[in-house]
Amino acid sequence: MAAINKPEEMPDYLFRQLGFNQTWHEWKRDEQHRQQQRRPGHYRGMSM
Repeated sequence: MAAINKPEEMPDYLFRQLGFNQTWHEWKRDEQHRQQQRRPGHYRGMSM
């Protein structure tokens, strides 16, 4: 069996077996949302 070095290529069931409560894609989507909330000046309606 070949090693999987990238989490985005890992099957969802394997990602969950490693102890994560989300799939890679769910985590990535949530992380991008958190990053957008942290950036000042990137709020809707805010003029630059």
